[in-house]
This record gives sequence, C-alpha cells and structure tokens, in this order.
Amino acid sequence: MPRAPRGKRTSHADGTTTVSGKRGNGQGSVFFEKSRNRWVGSWVDGDGKRRKTTGKTREQVEAKLAEKAAALPEGPELAEAMERWLDRHARTAGLRPSSIGDYRTRIKRVAATKLGSKKVSAIELKDLKAWQADSLDQYSVKTVRGDLSVIKGALSWAIEHGHREHNPAREITFPRQPKKDKRALTPEETQALLAECADHPLGPVVSFLFLNGLRISEVLGLAWEDIDLDGRTFTVARAYVGVAGEKPRLAQPKTDGAKGVHRLPEFTAVQLQGLDRGDWSAIDYEGESLHPLFRNSVGAIVNRQRISKLLKAWAKSAGIRDPEEVATHTGRRTFVTALDRSGVSVATIADQVGHSDRATTEGYVHRRKERDDEIADLAALLLAPDG
Repeated sequence: MPRAPRGKRTSHADGTTTVSGKRGNGQGSVFFEKSRNRWVGSWVDGDGKRRKTTGKTREQVEAKLAEKAAALPEGPELAEAMERWLDRHARTAGLRPSSIGDYRTRIKRVAATKLGSKKVSAIELKDLKAWQADSLDQYSVKTVRGDLSVIKGALSWAIEHGHREHNPAREITFPRQPKKDKRALTPEETQALLAECADHPLGPVVSFLFLNGLRISEVLGLAWEDIDLDGRTFTVARAYVGVAGEKPRLAQPKTDGAKGVHRLPEFTAVQLQGLDRGDWSAIDYEGESLHPLFRNSVGAIVNRQRISKLLKAWAKSAGIRDPEEVATHTGRRTFVTALDRSGVSVATIADQVGHSDRATTEGYVHRRKERDDEIADLAALLLAPDG
C-alpha cells in the first residue's frame, strides 16, 4: 500500500511552518496519482519528450528521477548553445538580417561573460542572478532583458536536446522601470526644424521623416528611380539596413505595409528639384540598377548615424527644447501625433505609416496631458450633489 501523500505545509507548536514535498528546480515533477494509487514522476528525455516513471513510494520515484538526471549529457557551453538556438530560430522565424545582427551582438556580449563559458547543463538560477547583477552595472534594463531572451532561448534548446530539465531563465525578474514619454515635436517645432535644414543636401531626409512618417531605413533606401517629381509621388520598395558585424545594405522594408506609392509633399519636391544628383555609378539590387538619393562624399549611401548627428545639430540651431532627445524616429512619432490631434482615425494613420497592428500606432501617439473641460463639467453635472 503506497504511503499517502503528505500536505505541503505543516504548522509546528513553535508557530513556524515548513513546506514538505516540494522539489527543487530541475529535479523533475513528482505527484501522487489517486486513480492508480501510485507515485508518478516525469522528466524530459534526450529527444526532448516528456516521460513518466512510477513507484510505490515517493522516495522510489525520486531515486529514479535522480538517475535520469545524472544520465543527461552535459551539452555544449552556453556560448555555443546560443549560436545553435539562433541558427534554428533564424530559419523558423524568418528573421530579417538586421534582427539576426542584433541577436549576434547579444550573443557576443553574453559569451564574453563567465556565464558564456559554463555548460548549459550546469547553469543554475544563482548563476543567472549573478550575471544579471553584473550586467545591470554596465547596461540598461532594456539591454539586459534582451540579452536574457537569448539565454532563455539557448536553455530551451538545451532542454529539447536532453541536456537539462528546466529553464531557470524564466524565473529571472527585473525592477519595474518608469515609462519614459517618447518625444514628438509640436507643429511649430517641426516647421522650425524643416526650415533650418531646408537648403542642406540631406535636408530632404528630415522632410521624408516628418512629413511622411517614414522610417529612416526606408528614407535611405530611396533612389531617384522611385521619385516622380511631375506626379508628386514616390515609391517605397526597399530599406537601407545595418547588420551587426557587416556593412549596411539594401534589403526589404521592415513591414510590407510600408511598401507602395506615397504622396510627395510639395515642400519635399522643391528640395529634391534643387538637389545635385552627382555623377555616381548605379547600385545593383535584386536585378535593378539604382541611383540612391542620399550619398556621402565617396558615393556610398549615407548612414543613419550621420543623419542622427545632423538632426540634433539642426534641432539645437532651431531652438528646439532638449535637442539631444530629437532622433530619426521622432519624425515618425511627430507625424502620427499631428494627424491624431487633427482628428484622423488611428486606422487611417496606421495604413498611412504601414502598421499592421493598430495598437502599434496608438503607442506612437503623444497625447497632451490636458483634460477636456466639457467632459469634466458633464461628470460634475451627473455626479455632484445639488447646490
């Protein structure tokens, strides 16, 4: 007759409470199955499949699980496991080159730590907490959280291949961070900024960012072949993206919604008409011969870092508050916010900027903190006592 399971909590005469029957992380799951009147334990085998074993007593089952755990291969070091996980993830998730580059940067950062050289089978929660503490001394919560996602993926890969039974990375938490309002310029600030850089050869970049809400990668991916000055339209067909460890290159835009014909504002059209096209050779991309709009002094496409520096300098010259906070994505946020305040629906704005999820567009809107006086008066009329 199997021993009946004990309650998990036991109160003692001195007022203390102990917890019994709780197993540590990675030791498998043990429970009493009433229908079979036996103890059952489960574990993950070398093929990543969950298996079960039974016994008359809990001790018998725990002993069997201990044998199974001891038989697990130790597996590679975390650095190698992260690479293997990324290789599979890139194939199954269809990651963009820039996303793969971001992951490789994270892997390189983690691999350089003590944790990176530890076998995946030996990594415990305390190791991850030590890594987290050291990382937060050097990097932001956002950066460390992203690095943890790669570790989590690698440990999941290790479980699937039978190198361990649980993923302690899932138990790591971070301190709550106050949400910082993203910058959106007022119409007056935007007008001042556009006027400041109107005559610069790279001034049209700012116009595309703020007057069309394009991503910087989409702007830098534009070619003269995409521009119709007479019809006042332009076509987004590609993006200029950076990949960690590699030279930036032309690729597909971040979303399919960004592709297609866009209206060319008259202000931008005038800027482009006065732009010197130069005598640079064409660039081949997917069978097309293209002449990029925005090039540097040696004929290469201007990188986003150059635009970011110029944008801050122009914002400072234009007298805009906190110019260091003005970035290339500020244009997209300003574009969305201005349309929202003018009464344009979120659905329409989402279509305009190429967001497939309307909630994403909502996140771009920088709404004023003022409240509607009429709504406040109505609430008082409905709820306040007479007199």
